[in-house]
Amino acid sequence: MIAIYKESRLVRRYRLAAPDPAKRAVLVGRSLVVLTSGNELADRPDRLAVYDARTGALRRNWPLPVSADTLDVARGVAALATTNGVYAVRLRDGMSAMVGVKYRGDNPQIEAPGLVYHDDLGKTHRASPSVLKFVPFGTVGRELRPAGPLHVPTPIGDFSLDGRTAIFVTRGSGNRCDRIGMWSIPWHFSITLMSEPPFCPRHSGPGGITSLALGGQYFEAVTTYGHVQTLIASTIVRCVERVIATTSIAAGSPSFRSIAADGPTMAYAFGPKASAGRIGFLSGLAHQGATSSDSPPVQVSVFRNNVAVLRADGLIDVFAGRQSVNTYSPDGARAIALRAGELVVLTKRQTIDVFSRADGSLLHSWRIPRGPARTVDVHFGVAVFTIGQRAFALRLSNGRIAPLVKTPGAVAAQIDDVGVVYRYNVRGQGYLGFIPFATVERKLG
Repeated sequence: MIAIYKESRLVRRYRLAAPDPAKRAVLVGRSLVVLTSGNELADRPDRLAVYDARTGALRRNWPLPVSADTLDVARGVAALATTNGVYAVRLRDGMSAMVGVKYRGDNPQIEAPGLVYHDDLGKTHRASPSVLKFVPFGTVGRELRPAGPLHVPTPIGDFSLDGRTAIFVTRGSGNRCDRIGMWSIPWHFSITLMSEPPFCPRHSGPGGITSLALGGQYFEAVTTYGHVQTLIASTIVRCVERVIATTSIAAGSPSFRSIAADGPTMAYAFGPKASAGRIGFLSGLAHQGATSSDSPPVQVSVFRNNVAVLRADGLIDVFAGRQSVNTYSPDGARAIALRAGELVVLTKRQTIDVFSRADGSLLHSWRIPRGPARTVDVHFGVAVFTIGQRAFALRLSNGRIAPLVKTPGAVAAQIDDVGVVYRYNVRGQGYLGFIPFATVERKLG
């Protein structure tokens, strides 16, 4: 409930449509703009809602790519102080962009001329009048543009999205090694990361980087050169690499089957194709041990410090830390995604099944279009899957499906705080496309 007063006199009360509490509210003309708090347990993001100030009707309700603490509004644009920096959000369509890096505790202000905040690009975390920054309103508006597509002149291999950042493999040609690129989507910025010996051995056979998994500032990578496979943990901030394990992948030998990450928690599946294997756990760059799997592990999925493991026999084990807490037996599991209180399973029956992590019960079973769907990813109650050249979104609560994009080549897609990132290659060129979460919600209705 929000109450509006005029000269100490109560004018109107509004009952909010959002299920989560309000953090901030700003009244601008005929619009009441409300910043509502997200709910991690219910897998809901912070949101920016726009109400008609006279009738109380909800006009807009946009998900935010990062949790926000402050709110100011001018000319249809909201300025927010977030844990990731200063963001601008356009109220009519939910388009967002990062404007700058602010010091801790700053309260950015926006008016008709532009936006003012205390800059902290040097990350000193203290206020100083010498770094007060003004961004003209026109510049803010130009930042509120669609991100991507990001184009690279070589094919893109594996990629991984976490939060608001994607990393991806650019394939080397000739004697050149594969490289890892990074795309900061709200910044409209991309860069090539390091090419150190763990990723690019000086005396190696043919091969390259085969898998990536990003979790916050940390990531895992698997390289295969000749008959040697290597698991590496690294960080995109300090450019530190650590070799976790190596193995020979001669016929019948065990190999790294899958990697996954969420924040500093990372996991990997290791084993042969036809016998028991093991699941390894990492925290940042530190190895945290491993546990055995009775059946060869096929895929791992991570949410916070929880790890789900799809086994070759079709069972799914869920771990909290390294402690096994549950085993699921879905019908025909092909791929999995662990998120908040739910385990989502893509099946060979062309369904997406949603299981409760609390008691293991089947909550929903939604049929999807026929075709070779092989992976599923889940965030904020939305699942993303691909079939051939098409990417789809599915709302887990009601099964509603919306096509997101059709690409010229085979497509892969992932979803996270910022929205959906998808990859395709055409004629030796690589592309990463982006769909904001607000757009995904609009398509789902």
